[in-house]
Amino acid sequence: MTAPPPPQPAPTPTGAAPGAAPGPAPGPAPGGVPGTALGLRCRARAKAEGPAPALAELRAGLGPGARPWGPGGHAVLPLAGAGTPGGAPVATLEFASGDLGVWRDESRRDGAAGPWTAGVLWIRLGLTEQLLRTAADYLAGRRVGGEVLAETPSVRTVLGEAAADLLEARLLLEHGADGGASGTPAPPAGPAAAAAAAGPGASAHDPRPPGAAEPGSAARAADVLVRAQRTALRLLGASGYLDDGPGRLARAVDLLADVHPVAADPATGRPATEVSP
Repeated sequence: MTAPPPPQPAPTPTGAAPGAAPGPAPGPAPGGVPGTALGLRCRARAKAEGPAPALAELRAGLGPGARPWGPGGHAVLPLAGAGTPGGAPVATLEFASGDLGVWRDESRRDGAAGPWTAGVLWIRLGLTEQLLRTAADYLAGRRVGGEVLAETPSVRTVLGEAAADLLEARLLLEHGADGGASGTPAPPAGPAAAAAAAGPGASAHDPRPPGAAEPGSAARAADVLVRAQRTALRLLGASGYLDDGPGRLARAVDLLADVHPVAADPATGRPATEVSP
């Protein structure tokens, strides 16, 4: 009878010494740049649940070393979450999925934008997607002259443009090189994705090396998100500006954008946006 072959040793990881014991799987470094997987999780929770669960996901993913303060010395965090700053918040915003609080600390002003700001961009994407879906559902239930508003050519065009804006923002965040919550830039999936990630007017045959997106992609993504949000609010009519339902959701998006401005940089002399209580 033929003896069974001896067991083969497990393959040595790249860069490891032969015979070295495999180490634990790498986890998120405290305070490190969020990866695309974390950004997508934050976006999904924002879209399905709201801002507080998404911010809790971001904090858990970045670890205790994450800095949730914007350059104006403000932080927006879930009221019920662990690790909130001490003292009473200067403003609150209520949601069924969890309330938000805004804290202010003068000693934390003028800090550099970091991984938290990158993660907030993903959360803004998910919240704006939720806002656009609310607008589409609202229009699907309204009729003008016997025709469903959501099915009229003009409204369908506007809805399609807003959806395209959100897709562009996602591509910019996934493949951006300057803080789009992706750490090391991932190679675009193809020529169309590369062109969208590089921005309007760019060629699909970009001479830059694969995976390199031009600087400023995070700022462009932020601008596109604002445009999509404003479109959704216009489609909602007066209901989009009331301080409940979609109006409050839009207010949370604006709050996150004001507290964590993407382009704020103390070195440029541009003042950081502040939030009034």
